[in-house]
Amino acid sequence: MKTVGRLIAGVLTFVVTFGIAASTAWAYTYNRNAARDYSNKYSCNSTQCRNSSYVDFGGSDCTNFVSQSLKAGSFPSEKHPYDFWQAEWYYSSKSDYSRSWSLVSDFKKYMVDQRKRAVIKSTTMSAQYTAASTGDVFMYDWGTGDGYSHLSIHPGYGAFADFYDSKNAKRYRSVTSGTGDWLNQHATDRYHAPWNWGYWVQRDSTVRSKMKTVIISFTP
Repeated sequence: MKTVGRLIAGVLTFVVTFGIAASTAWAYTYNRNAARDYSNKYSCNSTQCRNSSYVDFGGSDCTNFVSQSLKAGSFPSEKHPYDFWQAEWYYSSKSDYSRSWSLVSDFKKYMVDQRKRAVIKSTTMSAQYTAASTGDVFMYDWGTGDGYSHLSIHPGYGAFADFYDSKNAKRYRSVTSGTGDWLNQHATDRYHAPWNWGYWVQRDSTVRSKMKTVIISFTP
């Protein structure tokens, strides 16, 4: 009985100690320029630009793409195969990746709430420029009652790509004098589009009034 008791006590001590260590925020390095370069390489207008090394979620690929870009920027992965209660963000293979890698709400929960690797910054939907830095992430609520459901990455700013969006009959450069903060994204793949393009092409004024975007701004 004493042996069993000591074994149980040892396991509990390990779990508690490991859990505390794992849940504590730590310093990390994020190469924003490398993340930007990756997002530029694997984003485009009109077609899909996907990295075949990763699983492809088609029209729901937004968080997967953002996560890929962060990984290219040496953002540290975290995987706990023997502890299902620990927060994780990782990609091992096309069949093994964390929920936070591929789902908007889980990505935000991991980065902001659990690991404190990022903070939320507010912005105005009609703004030309935002408080985002290169490599930060835009998180969108389209105003249709689904909450925050889309991510894009911020690769910089300047003149928008000279692209005509035939689906919405609107050119990128027709808004905010043709310049402003950019987004790169998957879902509908876009490259150097206005960061708030969804706002400008929304024709329903009621929906537009409910749309919100926040910035997931990384702390390094």
